[in-house]
Amino acid sequence: MKKSVVSALFIIVLVTVTALMMSLGTRNETSGDLAAVISAPPAAAKSSDAAESAGTPATPTPAPTVQPKYQKLYAQNSDMLGRITIDDTRIDYPVVQFTDNDYYIDKDFNGNDSVNGTIYLDCHCDLDDMESRHNLVIYGHHMNDGSMFADLMKFKDEDFFDEHPYITFNTLYHDYQWEVFAAYVTPLSFNYINTTFLTDESWMDFIIT
Repeated sequence: MKKSVVSALFIIVLVTVTALMMSLGTRNETSGDLAAVISAPPAAAKSSDAAESAGTPATPTPAPTVQPKYQKLYAQNSDMLGRITIDDTRIDYPVVQFTDNDYYIDKDFNGNDSVNGTIYLDCHCDLDDMESRHNLVIYGHHMNDGSMFADLMKFKDEDFFDEHPYITFNTLYHDYQWEVFAAYVTPLSFNYINTTFLTDESWMDFIIT
């Protein structure tokens, strides 16, 4: 049975004390409910679970392999965990994650000082557990030259919003397409940082709010 909402993606454009936020999810084509139905567990993993429940030694699940298209960049910076792309914008960047949310604010992908910073996932988020109720938060600067997340402001235009219902945010191991269901400007005091929810009700309350 498919879960209703298991993961959402919030993209934050950092502009002084305000931010444009985009709420995204994947849609279950069968039910029409928001869902993050991404890929079924490998057969080996299912077999391991069955073996454990039967009291026999489990076969180790093979470690995932980085997709060939990301191997070169990952070798360049092991903080990389995916790539975000939005059609008809300049947004096509690798996404990194560090142990805090400060490092990549003013560092480029190679760790050099840069006012542009790097697009990064909040340090509290866990891409390895997207089957749970999680809120994924991605940050990027609004640069005056139109780079980084500046083009997210295009979603304030209703026509652009309607014509671009999906974005791509892939991990090192899987490709995902996310449906945009909201884009709005809000003070940074909004509690977007909440990343894990204990119940479906609290999760849905956060999404609807």
